Amino acid sequence: MKRSPATTTATSAIANVHLLQYYFKCVKVIGPLLYLLMMINNFVTVRYQIDLESAAILEVGGSQSILKLKGKDGSTNSRTLLEDGNVASGSSSEHMYSSRDLNTNTSSDDISICWLMSYPNSGTSFTMGLAQIDSNRTAATNYPLEAHGSLDSVRSLYPTHNQKGQSPRPPFILHPHMNRPSKYILTKTHCAGPCIGCKPKRYRTNAAFFAKKCQDSRHSNHDHYEPQSMNAVKKVVHLVRDPMDNAVSNYHLELKKYKRKGEDEKLKIFTNDREGFRKFCKIQDAKYVKQEQKLFGEEKWNILKDVPCHASFFKYAQWHSRAYDVTTENTGMSMFDDAPVPRLNMFYEDYRNATYHDSKAKLFTFLELEDIQERAIFHEGKTYRDEYFTKEEITKIMKLIKFFAIGEVWDLLLQRYDY
Repeated sequence: MKRSPATTTATSAIANVHLLQYYFKCVKVIGPLLYLLMMINNFVTVRYQIDLESAAILEVGGSQSILKLKGKDGSTNSRTLLEDGNVASGSSSEHMYSSRDLNTNTSSDDISICWLMSYPNSGTSFTMGLAQIDSNRTAATNYPLEAHGSLDSVRSLYPTHNQKGQSPRPPFILHPHMNRPSKYILTKTHCAGPCIGCKPKRYRTNAAFFAKKCQDSRHSNHDHYEPQSMNAVKKVVHLVRDPMDNAVSNYHLELKKYKRKGEDEKLKIFTNDREGFRKFCKIQDAKYVKQEQKLFGEEKWNILKDVPCHASFFKYAQWHSRAYDVTTENTGMSMFDDAPVPRLNMFYEDYRNATYHDSKAKLFTFLELEDIQERAIFHEGKTYRDEYFTKEEITKIMKLIKFFAIGEVWDLLLQRYDY
């Protein structure tokens, strides 16, 4: 039977009423649930913010530090802090800084870059953490994998320098939700960091290659600095650590890589002690003898050959020399038009108790950062010189470094270390 228009209209109205009733029932159920989830999120975020106000970085050497969190009740909870400033997986907090930190209105275009030029495992993690935690200002990095968030959300410090349609270019803001410095942002670069176990032709580099790597992101999609970003580099912090401690610390970093990759056979051979280190050096030293003899020549080879892990100490001397070459004008190899760039030389060992506050004050003054709190705590890594090397070997190591390093670097080492 055919329905009349009136019947159809009534049926439609009833259906609409039922639909509205169903909608309001959903709102009654889902609304409070969404509100509850929002409140839980706020509680968790605020909880982390309160805890993390008492955070301190404890440097333990290698590529990791410890993030020590202190609660209101006085209890502490230590978590592994990775090289990039993030807390390792398994920790209850994803990030060492609260997402509730508000960003200032400081435009990135008004901020200049201060490079933290550091040979790996020289105290980079602590220096970056110190500048950020005690000033409550973010730092930056050349490496997108270290910036907070995923590669898809990484933020360039200077987005206006990027060309349309391209991926963000370095440097990258480490913690976008933190306040930014008003003058200089400390920016991590390892430049042409050392390659472990690579051929001599690869680890012996020139100043032009080194300078290029200082601007490199180590990621194919994110490439290197745009010219305008390079022009924003106005200062340099040059971080130095005792060469023997540095060499052993880098060996420990290799062990962590083996463990992460599940290379148990290597871990059985290369143990975390002097014996394991000596085995590692012996294998590395014998790896490219003929190539090194040909590349360096007899005179230089005679200086290298009797030093354990001789390639490691050559790389150390070369790296610090290149760091001077590309930032000073008298070498003719500078990457800066207005070289020499103002530099602050800092030593890992100066973070010890007796000189800690002086070192921190120098760093904050150089960066024109306000020191607003005393949270970062430095726990010095072990000293390996006398334990891992004989006196005769130490003499040969320093002879090697003196021979291959430029005069400014050798003088810098003599200022701090007793050789």
